[in-house]
Amino acid sequence: MKKPAWIAAAALSVLPWGAHAVTFDCAKARSIPEKLICTTPDLSRADDHLKQTFDAARARATDKKAFNDRARQEWQRREKTCTDAACVRQWYADQERLYALDASAPAPAPAPAPAPAATGQGDSASNNPLRMPPPATTPPSSNEAQAPEVAATALYADYQQNASAADRKYKGKTIKVHGTVASVRAPANGTPYIELTAADNPLPSVHLDFPDTPPERIAQIGKGQKIAATCVVQGLVIGDPVLRCPGAIAR
Repeated sequence: MKKPAWIAAAALSVLPWGAHAVTFDCAKARSIPEKLICTTPDLSRADDHLKQTFDAARARATDKKAFNDRARQEWQRREKTCTDAACVRQWYADQERLYALDASAPAPAPAPAPAPAATGQGDSASNNPLRMPPPATTPPSSNEAQAPEVAATALYADYQQNASAADRKYKGKTIKVHGTVASVRAPANGTPYIELTAADNPLPSVHLDFPDTPPERIAQIGKGQKIAATCVVQGLVIGDPVLRCPGAIAR
């Protein structure tokens, strides 16, 4: 006898998700691949491990937009084509190989320091070094000044409810996002980033990239802190909203 849909849904909602590491909220799993990941122990572990490999590769990527676009396409391919555990298992194996290569790629060499400008004063220049005025403070652009304030929880909820509608609302636009820090990553040879808690479940997160901020400054941010930053929304990548934040962090 076939179980009514509500019984199947109720059974799915009480499964012990905590027994396996999964990088998204299984209570909100909708697609066949997501439900398979949540109910199959080896796929749950593969999901958790891929997140670590993905983060390492993403930190070293020099073209974040291209990296995010590729990741989004791969995720969509899984969602559209996989209908059984074998397909999802193969997808994880493919992604592991793909991102492991990215993560192991050598970091780009730092740009050489510019040569000192000639002063035309001979040896006296060494005794009287040229004094440069301090850089002028750049006033906030009109986009930053008028950017709407959005909580990380609200941003994540909008993308979970309808990713296409959320893209139309946010993608490519500047917002002032605020929330609670879930994790901080400041790799020496990559872009530092912060993940904000996006729901009651600590796993879902909003990913903030800080390409113009020194890693040591990002490393000063602690888990559990409340922060805000002006960022441009890049869209959804592997289930998480990703933002690029060129400005400073407010605490």
